[in-house]
Amino acid sequence: MSITNFADIIAPVSEDEFFADYHGKKPLHVNGNADKFAGVMSWETLNGILDMTDIWSAATMGLHLGGEAVPPAEFCRPGADRNNVQVQIPMPEKVQALLARGATLMCNNIARLTPELSATAGAIEEAIECRVQANLYCSWLAQQAFHTHYDTHDVFAVHVEGEKTWRVYEGRLDNPINHPRFKGLDQTYHDKARGRVLMEVTLTPGDLLYIPRGQYHDALAASQGTIHVPFGATSMIGMDLISEAF
Repeated sequence: MSITNFADIIAPVSEDEFFADYHGKKPLHVNGNADKFAGVMSWETLNGILDMTDIWSAATMGLHLGGEAVPPAEFCRPGADRNNVQVQIPMPEKVQALLARGATLMCNNIARLTPELSATAGAIEEAIECRVQANLYCSWLAQQAFHTHYDTHDVFAVHVEGEKTWRVYEGRLDNPINHPRFKGLDQTYHDKARGRVLMEVTLTPGDLLYIPRGQYHDALAASQGTIHVPFGATSMIGMDLISEAF
């Protein structure tokens, strides 16, 4: 299936229903046919973008194991990117070894790497009047990559391979932004602030999970070989305008 507009992403929920009842208010789980997002991402597409070796560095590719980020020194070597800037370059054999131990692969800023990813990001941008970026998370073993957390943007998690169980909690911060005041909170704070489980869902291929910004959540791969692509939607705020002016 090709994604041409926002209605394709949230179907069978209508746009009117989404904006009236869910957008910025509460999470939404949408069941979809297995092929709904097959054009957005697949194992073949993932292998294709991983073959774009000159775009990957420790800044664009990461690994998480046991809830913590793996230090780049454990899977990268020093080198130069295509602009001859010194960076840390992932080494395939070390990445594969960490994946075999249960690490989750994270590919950052992939929203414009294929026409299908770009179309999906663009559909969300047009509907919500925001800017959208996308990451990819891939796990080969049933592991939890991240501790309970919230995001400073709305999340549209597109699930394409395997199964992953998500817990969304009652706790929600009021309009958090990408600022040290919010980014500096420790895990003890998050574990207390998350509250009780609001919903627990297991995503399968074709499913969508919408989580408003600030809403606490976590996820655990429930099968081997899982892929999901969260599209993060960030609306422009006054601080952005001041930063641009500065």
